[in-house]
Amino acid sequence: MAKIHSTSDSISGTVQWFDSIRGIGYIKTDEGNLVFVNYTDLPIKNGNFIVLKTNQRVIFDITIGSRGPQAINIQISN
Repeated sequence: MAKIHSTSDSISGTVQWFDSIRGIGYIKTDEGNLVFVNYTDLPIKNGNFIVLKTNQRVIFDITIGSRGPQAINIQISN
């Protein structure tokens, strides 16, 4: 996948929804666009992928995946 945004200009957004069983969901950018998220692009903490929660603020980059725009390099905002 080719990254279309680098970490130096990461995008902010809010988790629209995330299904922890299926490991997929969507993040809504601050501009209002929906971006697909897959658990394999989430950071690992204590040996497990983190789980995103609805309305959680995140920072991420975007690449083009098989489902269109996809979030990568996801970090939880403080």
